[in-house]
Amino acid sequence: MSLRVLLFFVFSLSGGAALLAQNAELDSLEKVLPQQTGNDKISTLNAISWHYRQANTIKAMGLAKSALTLSEEANYLEGKALSLQSVGAAYEATSNFDSALLFFNKSLAIKQALGDTTDIAASLNNIAMVHDQLGKDEMALTNYFQALRMYEAVNDLFSQAMVLGNIGIVYKKQKDYTKVLTYYERALEIYQSEQSVFGSSVVQGNIASILIILGNYNQAIEAAKKSLQGYESLGYSRLMAYPLGNLAIAYDSLKELSVARDYYMQALTLHKENNNTAEVSFTLKNLAGNELAAGEYSKALAHATEAYQLASSTKANDVLMQALVIITKCEQRLGNYQKAFTYQQQYIGLRDKAFEEEKTKATLELEAKYETEKKDRELELQRLSLVEKDLEIQKSRVAQVALGGALVFLIILGLLVRARIKLNYQRKLDEEKLAKQEELLRAVISSVEGERKRFSEDLHDSFGQLISVLKMNVDSLSAAPLSASADRQRMFDQSVSVLNDMYGELKNVCFNLMPKALIQHGLPVGVNELVARINHTGKLRAESHFFDLDSRLADIQEISLYRIVQEWTNNILKYSDARNIFIQITRDEAEITLTIEDDGMGFDEKILKMGQGNGWKNLQSRTNLMKGTIDLDTAPGRKGTMLTVNVPAILKGHQSKTDADKVETLLTYALF
Repeated sequence: MSLRVLLFFVFSLSGGAALLAQNAELDSLEKVLPQQTGNDKISTLNAISWHYRQANTIKAMGLAKSALTLSEEANYLEGKALSLQSVGAAYEATSNFDSALLFFNKSLAIKQALGDTTDIAASLNNIAMVHDQLGKDEMALTNYFQALRMYEAVNDLFSQAMVLGNIGIVYKKQKDYTKVLTYYERALEIYQSEQSVFGSSVVQGNIASILIILGNYNQAIEAAKKSLQGYESLGYSRLMAYPLGNLAIAYDSLKELSVARDYYMQALTLHKENNNTAEVSFTLKNLAGNELAAGEYSKALAHATEAYQLASSTKANDVLMQALVIITKCEQRLGNYQKAFTYQQQYIGLRDKAFEEEKTKATLELEAKYETEKKDRELELQRLSLVEKDLEIQKSRVAQVALGGALVFLIILGLLVRARIKLNYQRKLDEEKLAKQEELLRAVISSVEGERKRFSEDLHDSFGQLISVLKMNVDSLSAAPLSASADRQRMFDQSVSVLNDMYGELKNVCFNLMPKALIQHGLPVGVNELVARINHTGKLRAESHFFDLDSRLADIQEISLYRIVQEWTNNILKYSDARNIFIQITRDEAEITLTIEDDGMGFDEKILKMGQGNGWKNLQSRTNLMKGTIDLDTAPGRKGTMLTVNVPAILKGHQSKTDADKVETLLTYALF
């Protein structure tokens, strides 16, 4: 089934109210022009030329050339660039694309000299659009992507969306629909973030059209309805007809004929109200196809005949031929075989004519391409000739020797200044690096002292109480008479229980100091033991996964990565409302990647990094120790946080041991 796509990413004002606003602006400009002089007059001439570029190209060209003359007389470069662009736009409106390119490129050269990024990007977009109309897709895409990068550099979001849409149009011609959707969706994301209802509606409509081509009819219906809702909220009845037509085509393709017919009728009504003859004939043809499929041959014949007549008046050959196919089938179903044969012959004639025209067009395009390449070679030869002449002139200038000497002196002076600046810059870097190292060292020392205090308190509080209880039990056991065997047994059982508690506490302290499983069996076993302890608390569920960690890592890496896991999971247990933790460690040929994810609420990472505590500094010092990087992905109000650490992979026995490494290793063993 044929499909009409609404594409206008170079957004202009639409609707009756907008047209009145444009006319009012034009009237105002024409009234003020006679009283103006200088640069103001140049700007107004160009603005009026822009208004007339479609309706009256001769007048638009005259105004643009007048502005260009005044700009050249006043040596007003900004005005000259704008005037050259206006002349190019007038040529483009008359399909004189070679001349349009010539003036657009002249305008671009001036803008590049002035250095205005936004103006340069606008010229690149204009040049790309001309190449697109000439069928030079590669040149069009090259210029579009240059314009896009420039708009991204200045964070011009609406212009980015416009260029993304234009890129999608080029890929649509090439039938690369996956790329088309990619660029349309990027444009849609911008319009939605900027709350542009009009932009979002246009892009949703275009996405619906591509989804229909791909056969994703349900998704197309969803996108078309969003487009329709947007136009309805803006009151753009003329544009509402396009998503209505897409909805009709999608439902038609799903064989929901009655639903499709309702949408065809709504679209047809709006197109007629807005005197959009081309779209009326297109919609009538689709409606006739729907009625033909439903077996309503008389209605289908009437609508197809009306579509045929309108398409003949507008010379829309594609609609004309499709209408003839439907008419032929209807006449055949109604038993009018002579008429069916006549219409079929007419269709065959139009089809053959279209084929010949397409073949002629392709031949002319090849000839034009050959002539263009020939001209390019001639221009290159001319350029080389001019370069040779310039070299000859330069050889005759003896004064350049003195200039060269002065230039060498300036270069040497510049190098000396640059060397001094570089030394000062390096000195500042060294000072900042030293300050950072001192800060990390203070964090390490503070952490070590804190952990010593904690272990001391654990031993004093836990073991002190248990030992006191054990002493009391032993004293009671000694004092009990031999005849009181039941009391002595009870005291003995209590003492055994206390000893078991002491053993458990001792295991916990030893585990916190340095897990035995980590030292003996490596990182996966150590982390799994930690995960088991977390799950044993019942506060949340933890999972761990390891990939390509069959070989032992260097001691410093195993300990540092384990401490990072331990530190971060403790933070999650203390401060997060998470219910699940997922730990994954992966090794490839050159790198180890640790990720820790939880489903708790996110937070402001600046508060963590700027805080007075040593937790984040400890994580950084451990990562720096392994010459790695650390990244945190979180945001306030968003559920889920992920910590990622990437370090170079070093297997056990392969690490170097400089004095600095030995000191850092000792600090790592001491840290918890």
